[in-house]
Amino acid sequence: MGVIAGYDRHDSTSLDKPYNHTPEADIKGLKIGIPEEYFGKGVDPQVVSVVKKAIGKFEELGATTIPCSIPSMEYALAAYYVICTSEASSNLARFDGVRYGPAPDTRKSWHDAYQEVRREAFGTEVRRRIMLGRSRSPAGITGNIMQRHR
Repeated sequence: MGVIAGYDRHDSTSLDKPYNHTPEADIKGLKIGIPEEYFGKGVDPQVVSVVKKAIGKFEELGATTIPCSIPSMEYALAAYYVICTSEASSNLARFDGVRYGPAPDTRKSWHDAYQEVRREAFGTEVRRRIMLGRSRSPAGITGNIMQRHR
């Protein structure tokens, strides 16, 4: 956790503060729900094995594990794609080469320089997610709803 929570001079959104959270070791009496859906079709058997070992360790330390169900998990991946692409679109829009991101070539027109910065800063998949997110923006959704009700 210390590695991913640490400061990154290449990331303008990271904090220059050390990660110093140590969880309490005493978990006696803690109840932990174990969703059945997390062990279903498509889950790597090695992942299941590691997670079940961790569950066993929690039980050794005094926690009680309780099987439970989250039926809506079947929609999680679809929801993730809607949220992720919308978030990518709104969050990455600031990387314009003016305030954030690589500096534009000022010898080029604004439009050409902006396009180049966006092309250099983002790979194909990131650009795809930004474009998909734009189609799910509140303005895009409102526009689609308004057109359907005319």
